[in-house]
Amino acid sequence: MRRHLDLAARLGALMLLLAGSALAQRNLYVDPVNGSDSNFGTAAQPVKSVIYALRFLANDGDSIHCAPGRYSPSTNGDFLDPSTGLFAAWVIGQAQNGVPQRINLIGAGADRCIVDPEGQQTSFFFARVLFTGAGTKIKGFTFQNPGQPAGRWNCAWRLGSTSTGFTVDDVDISECVFRDLPYAYVSFGASLRTRFHDNVVINCADGIGVTNFSAVSGDIGYIYNNTFQNITTSGIEILADPSSTSTVFLFNNSFVNVGGNAIWFDTGFGTPVVYSDANNFWQVGASYGSGLSAGSGDTFADPQLVSPTDYRLQRSSPLVDSGSNLAPVGMPLPAGIYPPYGNDVQGGMRLIDGDLDGAIEIDRGAEEVSSIAVAGFGPVALGSTATVSVFDERGDFAANPIDPTYLLFGAAGTGALQFAIEPFGLLALDLATFSYLTTGSMPPVNGQARADLSFALPIDPFLIGRRAPVQFLVAQIQTSGLRGELTAIAELAF
Repeated sequence: MRRHLDLAARLGALMLLLAGSALAQRNLYVDPVNGSDSNFGTAAQPVKSVIYALRFLANDGDSIHCAPGRYSPSTNGDFLDPSTGLFAAWVIGQAQNGVPQRINLIGAGADRCIVDPEGQQTSFFFARVLFTGAGTKIKGFTFQNPGQPAGRWNCAWRLGSTSTGFTVDDVDISECVFRDLPYAYVSFGASLRTRFHDNVVINCADGIGVTNFSAVSGDIGYIYNNTFQNITTSGIEILADPSSTSTVFLFNNSFVNVGGNAIWFDTGFGTPVVYSDANNFWQVGASYGSGLSAGSGDTFADPQLVSPTDYRLQRSSPLVDSGSNLAPVGMPLPAGIYPPYGNDVQGGMRLIDGDLDGAIEIDRGAEEVSSIAVAGFGPVALGSTATVSVFDERGDFAANPIDPTYLLFGAAGTGALQFAIEPFGLLALDLATFSYLTTGSMPPVNGQARADLSFALPIDPFLIGRRAPVQFLVAQIQTSGLRGELTAIAELAF
C-alpha cells in the first residue's frame, strides 16, 4: 500500500508541474450508453455522440475520449445532424476560416468502440479531416459500414481534397480495425506526412488509397505495421499527379488473401516515389503492380493466423519477431517516424519476445504476439478499490512447473521508459525513481496461470479526468533460464 501511495504522489506532483502548460487543452468525454448531448462533456457528464462533441465542444488541441459502445444512428444518434436529423459525417477541422481544430480522437479500443453509420452514408466518406485539422490523431476504434455504396475512393476516413487550400498535414491513424468497407481511408488530394500504422483492414473491397491530385509537390505517406486481410481487389492503391512528386513509405505490413495487387500505382497518371520493404505477402494476386519491385527484406510466408477470419497470429507464425526493428536498409525515413514503435492494434506494447528465443523484435503486421493479458481496468472512483486480473492468455507460462511471478508497475516498461498520462502526452521517466505497486505469484486457475488482485486508489481531486497507466511484468524460471514478458498497457481512468 505504501508503495502505491508513493507512486501516486509522484504522479500527482508530475501532473502539477505540467498542468500550467496544458490548461488550454481539454479532455472531452463521450459515452454512447450513459452520456447525454445536453451534458458538458466532462468525465462526470459525458456527451452521447462524437458528432456533438466535434461540432459544439472541441477546440484546437482537445482530446475526445470515447467510452466502449456502439456509435451509430440507431444507438446514440451519431452521424445524424442535431438540427435536421439527416445524415452528417464526423468532420475534424470544420472551420473554413483558417482556425485550427487539431483533435486527438481516442477510442477505448478497437474491440470495444464500434463505429457504424449503418449504411446511411451516401457520399465518399463518413468521417473527414480538413486542412485546419492538421496534427489530428485517431486511434482505438473499429470502423465499419456494410451498407456503404461501392465506388472508387468511397471510404471511412477521407483526408484532404483536390480543392485549393484543403491540404491535410500530419494526420496519424493507428490501433484501429476497418471492416466491411469499400476503402478504409483515402488521402485525397495533397496530404503531407500522413501516417497509417498498427491497423487492421479486413473484409473490404479495397484497402487504402494514397492520392495526390492537386499538383502540390512533396506529399508523403507512411504506411507500416498494418495487416490487410481478405481484400477483394487491391491492398494499397497510389495515384499521383503527373506534375507533382508523391513519396510513399511501406514496411512491416502483412497482406493476406488479396485478390489483385497488394501494392500498386495507377500508371495512367504520375509516377510516385515508392520505398517498400520488409512486408509479407500470402495468397495475393500479385505482391506489386507494374512499375514496382519487391524489397530485399520482403517475405512470402503463410502468416499462420488464428483463423481465416481472425487477424491474430499463432505463436508459431513466421511473422512473429520477423519485422525490422530499424528502418529497412536504404529507406530514408526521417527521425520520429520509426522508431518509436508504439502499440499494436490491440493497444499492447510493441517489441515483445513473441517467439521466446530471447531476442526482442517487432512482429510484422498489426499484432504483437504476447502471452500476458490484463482484465478489469476501466473508469474507477477516487478512494475506491480497483480489482484487476493478470493471466497467461496463450498458456505459455501455465505449462511450466513453477508459478510465474508478476510485478505491477505504474508505468509502461522497464529501464528508461515512456508512458502516457492524458492529457499531457508521452513522458520519459526513469524507472529507478519509481516503486512497484505490488507483487505476487500466478498459480493455475482453471488450468491457466492467473492472479486476481485488488488495491486501493488515492483520494486526490486533481486526478479527476486523468488516465494513469499501469504495467505488469511477469517472469518465470524455466529450464532454459529466466524469461519475462510485459503486458499490454492498461489504464486507470479517474
